[in-house]
Amino acid sequence: WNKVSKFCREIKNERLSEIGLKGELLTLEYEKSRTGVSPIHSSMESDEYGYDVKSQINSDDNSELYIEVKSTEQSLNFARFFLTKNEVKSCFSLSPNYRLYLWNIADNKYRLKIISPSDFIKHLPTNNGSGEWETASLSFDLFDWGDCIDWG
Repeated sequence: WNKVSKFCREIKNERLSEIGLKGELLTLEYEKSRTGVSPIHSSMESDEYGYDVKSQINSDDNSELYIEVKSTEQSLNFARFFLTKNEVKSCFSLSPNYRLYLWNIADNKYRLKIISPSDFIKHLPTNNGSGEWETASLSFDLFDWGDCIDWG
């Protein structure tokens, strides 16, 4: 039974990695279209940066923009994403030039919701007493998707 459950976890983790990579590749494509400049796929170099893509503010402002990408194939009311303490630390240190890109890639329809730090930080846990959080789980439907970007 242990071998079967281990195999199932490996398949699930591999699928989640594929979905995550799809969101990162869509982000690279979107950012190139938005700014006219090829962004850097930072997460391919290291997971320690606390963001996945380094782009720029816009086509006129080449100040750096740091993007953490989360993606799902699930419906928004069931989908969740995880933010690590490292990603949140990067958000604080790189703010206001930090964004969270949420991709809903269900049914080969790509929808992007761009979240600024002030809109997601309020949903994060806090350390209490001697306890410290390491990973936060948030729901995709915490955010209003009415103004999302249809892409592709």
